[in-house]
Amino acid sequence: MPATPRAARADEGVQGDALNLVSRSSRSNPAVDLASEIAERFALGDFSGALRAAEFLLGQDPTDELARHYEHVSRDRLESMYLSKLTAL
Repeated sequence: MPATPRAARADEGVQGDALNLVSRSSRSNPAVDLASEIAERFALGDFSGALRAAEFLLGQDPTDELARHYEHVSRDRLESMYLSKLTAL
């Protein structure tokens, strides 16, 4: 059954809303949000998540010292965790 003009307009409204949401979120400062994400993941013990986010942020801004710190410390923690599991075997 073909879409009615009213249904087509409703779909356009949903699409328009989604596009508005994307354009609004792209105007925010992603570096600030990503830095918070890194710190939160690290605080929760999600070192692999913190590492991935830090590497992503460093890809956008290689001079970000806080991201560099979290990348280094997260990598060290993960290496220690994996090493302790391997030595237990």
